[in-house]
Amino acid sequence: MSRLEDHPDIATLGDLYSRFPEPFLKVSPLGHEIMRGDAPLTPAERELVAAYVSALNGCRYCHGIHAEVARVFGVDADLLAALADDPDSAPVEARMRPILALARQLTEAPARMTDAHAQAVRDAGWDDRAVVFTVAVTGYFNMMNRLVEGFGLVHSDANAARAGAFLAGAGYLGMRDAAAARAGREG
Repeated sequence: MSRLEDHPDIATLGDLYSRFPEPFLKVSPLGHEIMRGDAPLTPAERELVAAYVSALNGCRYCHGIHAEVARVFGVDADLLAALADDPDSAPVEARMRPILALARQLTEAPARMTDAHAQAVRDAGWDDRAVVFTVAVTGYFNMMNRLVEGFGLVHSDANAARAGAFLAGAGYLGMRDAAAARAGREG
């Protein structure tokens, strides 16, 4: 249920985007570039980071959807659950550990980021673009988690699965286009 008294029917980001197209329809192209554009991290790895950041923030809405997208892209559901439950003991591929550590630091204590976080990513065999995309995915999902929580958006597990499947297939621009059509606008 929305925290907007005049718009209690807003339950999803799509509802929010279609009801208030400016500025929200402009968020999806950014999400598309970060999550589906050319990057050293695969879309599955970026969705894993998105689900992880959302779990760290306690954002059930985004975690549910992006865990489903990651699962559709081949990320093991048990890994997603383990990361949400106990990230330190989760069976994460060694190369992804510094990516997730950077995302965790940036989410939980951004002012305490150090060069060592980026260096650990490079030491694991990634390049600076991996640092760029890890920071971008983390920043984007911290923003999205705060939008969702700020507006009080919630969903059922079934709705998260449907939204995740839609997002996996149609992408971030597909979400924007669907919301724009509901608002009677072009994406």
